[in-house]
Amino acid sequence: MILPPDELDAVFPEGAVTGVEPLGHGTPAATAGVWRVQTEDDSAILKLVRHDRGGSERWPSSDVESSPYYWRREPLAYDSGLLDSLGRCLRAPRCRHCAARADGTVALWLEDAGAHPAWTLERMERIARDLGRMQGRMAADLPDAPWLSRGWLRAYLELRARWIDDYRDGPFAAEVHRIWALREPILARVDAAPQTFCHFDFYPANIFGEDETVVIDWAYCGLGALGLDAGNLVPDAIFDGFVPVAGAVAHRDAVWRGYLAGLADERFSVDADALRYEFLAATALKYTWIPGTTVARGFDEVASRWLETFPLIVSCAEEALEIR
Repeated sequence: MILPPDELDAVFPEGAVTGVEPLGHGTPAATAGVWRVQTEDDSAILKLVRHDRGGSERWPSSDVESSPYYWRREPLAYDSGLLDSLGRCLRAPRCRHCAARADGTVALWLEDAGAHPAWTLERMERIARDLGRMQGRMAADLPDAPWLSRGWLRAYLELRARWIDDYRDGPFAAEVHRIWALREPILARVDAAPQTFCHFDFYPANIFGEDETVVIDWAYCGLGALGLDAGNLVPDAIFDGFVPVAGAVAHRDAVWRGYLAGLADERFSVDADALRYEFLAATALKYTWIPGTTVARGFDEVASRWLETFPLIVSCAEEALEIR
């Protein structure tokens, strides 16, 4: 039963359900489904979380607490109060109710965050500034719960390595392997960099609000280097069609300005060159699998857009090497 009466009573004590709208949730194995549930004058988002041992090859679920793909992390993040402590500039949706169901799933009833913002340069810069404020503040007082994700970038790359190792003859093959050959030095720098609380899936589909920045889907949240989330924002925005390829560099520069400004707002001192290296090098390394998977997909519409974005990734790597 998608809508158990006891949960409805807890979330909508004075209203009857008038509509249920299924929402796309991509492919993560730990997500059983997402719906917008409406009454006459209210609405909430229902997200069902579960452990699926089959699931997605690239977005699996795990029952190991230390895994970056631990399936119960998001309910624990809400239940612990950690997501209530992010600050006023960037926040998670309010959790209206959380229920463990008899079938082993966990129901998260979340605030309906409304609509995505317009993806202008100004709004992207403000989102990055909000992120910098949150991460600067959290870096000064790191959470340490055992269920927080650690080693996320390494785990992400392990699941995609076959699209890199086996990719020898195709667009950008030489550039892919030039970046991939530097993975251990890059990862070592990322591991040694100042750490903060990271979202690890910080891209436009998970960001809502015009006057505030509301971020959903905290399934991978944990500890990671400053700059990782900020570096992720623009490539994913282009890969998924939120921002045109032609705006890649301008949006990346806006995000960098905003992120630095947000850290400065919190008076968090950073080595700007070192941070710029992590912002660029980790981003380049993260997306080395893109050309290989475009060939595997057969150059469909999505894959072609991904490939058009890859020169941005190459430019990130080249600038990072100059900084190094």
